[in-house]
Amino acid sequence: MKLNKFFLEHCKANKFEINKNQLEVNKNLENFYKEN
Repeated sequence: MKLNKFFLEHCKANKFEINKNQLEVNKNLENFYKEN
């Protein structure tokens, strides 16, 4: 799952600001989906 890549592209396309916590949430979600 490339959630982080899609998230970054979505934010860039819509000119959203990204903070460190959002990237950490994406990382945790990816780990969750890999384990389950």
